[in-house]
Amino acid sequence: MQIKRELARIKMESDALDKFISQAKQLDKDASASLSLDYSTLTFPDFFRKHAKAYDASHNASTQEQDVLMKDKETIIKESAERQKTYRALMDVTPSGYPLEGKVLTQHSILTGPCVLLKAPAGTPIHATASGKVVEIEQTEKGYLIQIAHQNPNNNKSIRTCYHFCDKPTITLNQQVKKGQVIAYVGVLPGSSLNIMGYQVQIDRIYIQPK
Repeated sequence: MQIKRELARIKMESDALDKFISQAKQLDKDASASLSLDYSTLTFPDFFRKHAKAYDASHNASTQEQDVLMKDKETIIKESAERQKTYRALMDVTPSGYPLEGKVLTQHSILTGPCVLLKAPAGTPIHATASGKVVEIEQTEKGYLIQIAHQNPNNNKSIRTCYHFCDKPTITLNQQVKKGQVIAYVGVLPGSSLNIMGYQVQIDRIYIQPK
């Protein structure tokens, strides 16, 4: 019974991968033109669907039912675990969610290009939205700007997350950070009474709407 369940799950995963590849081919065409723009209208989920490959090439599920049936229970479970491991590794370096829970300010002119401005009490922790390497910590007149680079194992795109108006950084330049790690805190924007932070996602130097 357990082997049958594993076989059924592998079949579903294989069908889903085929569908993903078909959709990705069209997204490749749609997205390629936008890469020459200063700002893209694509959202980050669009980009993720275009480039993310949940399965490593060496761990593709067999499309031949006979081949699958010949596999013993141990092999089936091992391959399933390997695929899940690959997917978890991909998700770890893929920015997702917001750096903190706060009110989204939709009407503002503080940041240009696709971005999210979040209002939260001063001292609220700011979290990295993906694992990566700290490549910039710059103190500006409006607080600290922190940039983290994320190496995606399935493509050679340069992905960065940018955290604006931060206070009291807890990380250092060139440090490796984990997804969800606290990197700074919300401060008060100088010259105002706003407790905010700005968040942007950059792909090949093009800003993509985070969410």
